[in-house]
Amino acid sequence: RAHHCRRCRRCTARFDHCCGMVATCIGERNHATYVLFMLLVAPLAAACAHSMWAVLVVLFDMAAPSPPLVALYCFTFALDVLHAAFAALLAAFHVALAATNCTTYELLRPRASAAAARRSCTCRGATSWIS
Repeated sequence: RAHHCRRCRRCTARFDHCCGMVATCIGERNHATYVLFMLLVAPLAAACAHSMWAVLVVLFDMAAPSPPLVALYCFTFALDVLHAAFAALLAAFHVALAATNCTTYELLRPRASAAAARRSCTCRGATSWIS
């Protein structure tokens, strides 16, 4: 279940994916740490969105808020909400993969890793999202 990553130029045991966010390949040695990281990023992003919402409430209570400032804070709030939602979905996806003993690479490329999937992956019945 090892895979050679062209981007990182190294082989990774139980390769899951090459992650640009943490600038390394996610595999056997760091998958649990990565899932924990994603489980912590989602609430942190939600807390940032909540804080930005509090700033917007205070800003709208002002007599004459500056329109560019309001637009900037609204844009930042929207980005925080999107980031929190994306991080939560990504964390849930990786928890589900870990629960089925499958990797992202095996799920997205079932033909390339069919032999590994037959040996140890319980996501055999899963269909590829990219056909």
